[in-house]
Amino acid sequence: MPTSTPLRAFAEAPGAYFPRLGNEAVDDERFYVSVSYDRKWINACRLDFGPGDAAEVVQEVHAIEPEAVGSWITPRADLVEALREAGCRDPGPPLVHAFTPLATDREPPAAAPEIEVRRVDTFEDFVVAVELEFTAEGWTDEVREARRAGLRESYEHRLRLGSGSWVAYLDGQAVASAGAVPCSGGLYLGGAATHPDARGRLPRPRATPRPRLHRTRNRP
Repeated sequence: MPTSTPLRAFAEAPGAYFPRLGNEAVDDERFYVSVSYDRKWINACRLDFGPGDAAEVVQEVHAIEPEAVGSWITPRADLVEALREAGCRDPGPPLVHAFTPLATDREPPAAAPEIEVRRVDTFEDFVVAVELEFTAEGWTDEVREARRAGLRESYEHRLRLGSGSWVAYLDGQAVASAGAVPCSGGLYLGGAATHPDARGRLPRPRATPRPRLHRTRNRP
């Protein structure tokens, strides 16, 4: 795994490298904030301020779009605690507050011959990919229904981003899906899921873990 500074920066703060497409972004020396196209979400990353300034920064970011849900990502444990004290909370299940970013500039491994991978080219394909995600992860019924209601809008937004999704088939059955977004720092894997019945049956590439990141959320 490479450890170059640009690649590490991309792994630790991918939101700063996403295509903007006219969306609002604030590039401050203390943080980088991007607002989603529908202004429902704010992502704050590349945080560079002291724990004692957390409350002030949270208020400043919250004021950009008061009705949005904010997501904060940082590798600094001291800022995580400061953000919690400032009113942020850990994300709800199945998400967890800490995760390990991976970054590589190597070619992906060759696909196993028994696996057929198809690119998502239609809205119907996209629905298959999302339903696999619902099956593989412990989303609540409320969250699933809310996401299903916005699938068409989500699909069209992904087309504008130029992002791609893929579905893996084993013995003719859809068993895994993944999505990625082309960014200025590289290709960002936005999510992947494997059906519980197929786990252990699909080959996995070897990976070396990177430093753990932490995320918190704040609601208006």
